[in-house]
Amino acid sequence: MRLSYDNGLESSSGITNDAGFFVSFADMMTLLMVFFVLMYSVSKVDEDRFDEVARSVSQAFNEEVAQEIADEVSQLENLQASLDETIKTMNLGDEISTEMTASGLKIELASNLMFGAGSADLKGGMDSTIQKLGDVIMELPTDEYTMLIEGHTDNVPINSVQFKSNWELSSMRAINVLNALEAHGFPRERLAVAAFADTRPKVPNQTEAGVPLPANQAQNRRVLINIRSDV
Repeated sequence: MRLSYDNGLESSSGITNDAGFFVSFADMMTLLMVFFVLMYSVSKVDEDRFDEVARSVSQAFNEEVAQEIADEVSQLENLQASLDETIKTMNLGDEISTEMTASGLKIELASNLMFGAGSADLKGGMDSTIQKLGDVIMELPTDEYTMLIEGHTDNVPINSVQFKSNWELSSMRAINVLNALEAHGFPRERLAVAAFADTRPKVPNQTEAGVPLPANQAQNRRVLINIRSDV
């Protein structure tokens, strides 16, 4: 009796020859195994190499940031030195001072120098003083820095026809300094104003008993120019 299989080839002995099918199946399984082993080996992360690359990238980034900060500090320190020299030349060391802060360079102008009592109009000659300071400030790459001009008063209330409170007075004083700086070339889109009235005194305006301290009040009447990196 001869056996036959629909899916096989019949041998001369009467038994179907399925060897070719099994050989092909074995080859396919071998190839699949090799494929998955290859994929696994490619996907397996070399942790030591990864850490090394990560450290290199982090170091390079930190060095770049550190260099940028150092450059900014250097520029502001050079500006401070130039401003101090200009202030000394104008004999205004008692009325104008500079200070490096965590956020940038601060220039402080005493209001008694810049304005009359209860006024926001610049005194005669003060526009040229601001111009000299502005000329030095313009040595900076102005597209990388911003200037915030702050107005501050003492705690003596004001209620005049022009100013209803110290808020208006401190605001207009800062704005008039800003206008002078803009007129001398600093980009207006990099200028801003803040008014603080008597809310941020440098020193106490009065004793604990409420006695006014005129010398301290004079210190608190001031305009600050804060120069900061915009990067």
